[in-house]
Amino acid sequence: MKFNIVIVLTLLLGSLSHVLHAQKELADYHFHQGDTFLLFNRHDSSIMHFEKAKDLYLKSQYWRGVVASDNKIAENLCGTFELKKAMEIAEEAYNMAHEKLGEWDIEKANAMNNIGNIHYLTGQHELALEEYEKALELANHEVHEEVLFSAPTSLGIGNVYFGKHQYEEAFKHFKAALEANRKILGENHPYVANSYLSLGNLYRNKGSYNLATEYYEKALAINISVFGENHPDVATTYVGIGDIYKNRSAYDLAMQYYRQALVIYQKFLHEKNPKFGTIYLGFADVYKNQGNYVKALEYYQKSLDLFEQTIGLEHQNSVRSYLGIGNTYMYQEKFRDALDYYNKVMDINFNLVGENHVNSSAANNNLGSIYYFFGDFELAIRYFEKALAIDKNIHGDEHPNVANGYYNLSRVYGEKGDIRTALEYCQEAINASIIDFDDKNVFMNPVLVNFFDNKDLLWYLQFKGQLLEEGFRRSENVKGLDISLHSFVLSDSLVEQIRQSYTDRRDQIELSEMSSKIYESSVNAAYSLINLINEENVKYLGVDATYKGKKREYEDRFFFFTEKNKGAILFSSLAESNANSFGGIPDTLLDREKELKTLINSYTQELAANPDPDMIEFYQRELFKANREYEGLIEKFETEYPKYYDLKYDVQITKLDDIQKFLNDSTMMLSYFLTTDSIYVTQIDQSGMKIDKVYKKRDYEKAVKAVRKGVLYKSDKIYTTYARMLYEQLFPMEIPDHIKNIIVVQDGIMATIPFEVLLSADVDHNNVDYATLPYLVRDYNISYTFSANLIYKTFMNDKISRPKAPKEGMIIAPVDFEHSFQALKEAKKLSYDKVDKAKNLRKGISISAEELKSLPGTEIEVEEIDTLFVKNGKKVDKYMYYNAQEEIAKSGTMDEYQYIHIASHGFVNQEEPEFSGIFMTRDTLTKAQDGILFSGEVYNINLNAELVSLSACETGLGKISNGEGIIGLTRALIYAGAKNITVSLWKVSDESTKRLMIDYYDNFLPYDVPKDLHESLSYAYALKKAKLNMIEQGGQFAHPYYWSPFVLIGK
Repeated sequence: MKFNIVIVLTLLLGSLSHVLHAQKELADYHFHQGDTFLLFNRHDSSIMHFEKAKDLYLKSQYWRGVVASDNKIAENLCGTFELKKAMEIAEEAYNMAHEKLGEWDIEKANAMNNIGNIHYLTGQHELALEEYEKALELANHEVHEEVLFSAPTSLGIGNVYFGKHQYEEAFKHFKAALEANRKILGENHPYVANSYLSLGNLYRNKGSYNLATEYYEKALAINISVFGENHPDVATTYVGIGDIYKNRSAYDLAMQYYRQALVIYQKFLHEKNPKFGTIYLGFADVYKNQGNYVKALEYYQKSLDLFEQTIGLEHQNSVRSYLGIGNTYMYQEKFRDALDYYNKVMDINFNLVGENHVNSSAANNNLGSIYYFFGDFELAIRYFEKALAIDKNIHGDEHPNVANGYYNLSRVYGEKGDIRTALEYCQEAINASIIDFDDKNVFMNPVLVNFFDNKDLLWYLQFKGQLLEEGFRRSENVKGLDISLHSFVLSDSLVEQIRQSYTDRRDQIELSEMSSKIYESSVNAAYSLINLINEENVKYLGVDATYKGKKREYEDRFFFFTEKNKGAILFSSLAESNANSFGGIPDTLLDREKELKTLINSYTQELAANPDPDMIEFYQRELFKANREYEGLIEKFETEYPKYYDLKYDVQITKLDDIQKFLNDSTMMLSYFLTTDSIYVTQIDQSGMKIDKVYKKRDYEKAVKAVRKGVLYKSDKIYTTYARMLYEQLFPMEIPDHIKNIIVVQDGIMATIPFEVLLSADVDHNNVDYATLPYLVRDYNISYTFSANLIYKTFMNDKISRPKAPKEGMIIAPVDFEHSFQALKEAKKLSYDKVDKAKNLRKGISISAEELKSLPGTEIEVEEIDTLFVKNGKKVDKYMYYNAQEEIAKSGTMDEYQYIHIASHGFVNQEEPEFSGIFMTRDTLTKAQDGILFSGEVYNINLNAELVSLSACETGLGKISNGEGIIGLTRALIYAGAKNITVSLWKVSDESTKRLMIDYYDNFLPYDVPKDLHESLSYAYALKKAKLNMIEQGGQFAHPYYWSPFVLIGK
């Protein structure tokens, strides 16, 4: 009987053991599934599996599994920011581990780590640090063999020190976490990526953006290889990269990264997750810096509302929101509102972390700025000094924030007129910006290596140059001015470094507008030195300095800086285009580069057109992907094709000597440079350079606008009065009699008028005979260029010389625009869907049927020009009416023609220059193109033309940008490869255009295009003859409204 009982008990125990084993196996399965879902941030699914695992472990009384499940559930709840519930479960896990598993069990350390994470997420850094250190002590106890646990705890401790801005301690723990993760998990693991991400964040905050980017890219590569493009960890890395672009003022790229991160977060995270707040802060910072204060306040408030609902207002992220709102109000000069928010920042920060924190420093700096604007300099100095002391205590002597503190003090003392003290502080700002440079001598400038932020350093060097120029110009101190000029030379080097790091054209334009102030100060300093230097004072510039040598050096510098302020983006774009053409890159890669540029242009245009909300995400995602691939492709070009690199960065300004040799003995270059209160007029010819500084009359801009208005509205008095006044101001020096050709380098608003209409003698406005007026066009063959450097490189750059185009003429003339207007109407009705992406007309274009009248005169014009080609033994390919399709321009064959003539309607978009364009014909069958050749699309066309004539309205206009001139179709055509361009400055009469163009072509077609690659026909002379012919025939067309709008860009 006993034997039977034993058998039954044995069977029962065996059965129970089997059940328990099966339960544990099932629990382990759920635990593994939960871990997998946690790795992919699928928190709901992860929690479900861990809860099932916990129940099964409880049934089998496997306490380690129970505690481990609770720890994982708490970790998930941290990810969803359900922090109160997370704390309850983490504490329960801790107590159970202590009771069931023993004092030194690793799960107890895991529970402590979760508690530390919760304290960290709620901004309680000291409590977090206490828990992390206890967890790390437990994990490192001798009873444990090597375990993974120390890595996340090291990361947590590093995050605490990072939040406290104790970067050396943070770095030590981040590196420890990285080494532990790599040793145990290998290189390609998400935990390793997290360590790289933390190091990226650290270097970003330290201002070491190149190192930060390197670590971000490492994190990104791992996460994408493991998770693919769509994962919250990928998005978090995008936020970090976006922050770097924002800090470097590459705002368009920053917004692309933020938006892509937002799209990913929206797929995985709960809408109340504070991570959304970091993106809103990024949006707000960009909008604030771009001057869009309404949008900035909207996003700062959105971030603050989210933080209040999740992590509370007593948190550093909330402080950032308050600080941003205060800054936005300060930028709007709403100082009382700004003060309220800055005081909130000070109060919260003091309670959270005490006085020594970067946000307290920022608030003190901004309070100082407010009192600076109020003119209360003593109070401003007090706050700036307080901010500087905090930053030095946190960062040491070398850091961007420390440099900014010195710069703020320099500005105040400069405003007070204490130039010496201002210079001393400015020199300290430069010292703090560069590792291993510490020279308090204000006459010493650094070598441009090992600096933190190139844009900040640019400001400091520029301000130092201004202080030196202002102080020493008054005392006529040539040594001080010479050092000032050297500071500006360094500033220019930084501008080029920044420009090369920008890929978006709009960011480059913003940089040009900013750097134009630097070049203004540079030109002032060079001009002062040209006039001050003499045989006596040259000895102060060194034993080897000579009067002749230094004077020529200053003249060269003057020319250099006036040129750097003109069309720098266009020239660097041309250098990149030349690098593509002559850099030895395989056609397959060049084709892909062109495809990507086309895609980027298309998606940018579509987004600017405000598509339907459901399509915005699509365009943003596609634009982001195209930009990422484009950046990678360019990096490949630069590293694997040395000739490409050499050509792309061949952006040196042509020397003055070379410009003089380029000009023949009857040609003068007349260059203008506008400053705040002056106009520098420079005459350059073979004999040398002459400069005159004319103080800008208060009504200068009024005079320019009046000349244009007087011509357009045919007002005798307005036109003759201001055309004469402007001539006297713009031509202060005599022009030698032997000069017959003038190449004008215009600046600013003067580019909106043709100089040909200026009057070289007084006129009675009560008795005007337009056929006999003393127009400037009577005296000279006039052409225009964006810069001397540009026209020289166009004709004389042997690195990019190519044979003349094989075919002679191409004419495009739609004549009738019924299809264009119909296409426009259809496009406005189309919804934006994936099929029609980037193929529709832009919604921003508003053109009426009245403005798109047929142009019967263009038919006669092109037929006559066709006849002239034939008469002179030249062949022309003609595309008229329906055949004048946009596809012809994009077919890749336009580079085969020497002469391209387009007769059509044109239009200008002042706000978005890339939306300027020319109407062509749309293929009504395929509807593949929209029938408009946009300026942005012209950049992707390849030309090799001697002359492109746009017989269309306002094709020479565009957006006027400081430091870049007019941005529109003309720039696009130069970029595409046109040597000479004829464009119009206002809407023109169909009949007068016909007459002028026929005469114009008749004047140069009898001559063959020169075989010398550096030579060109005198199209300026041909255009002048055509204009004089209209004037001398008298009658209606003698008025400048009809003959003067067409101007020649070129030679």
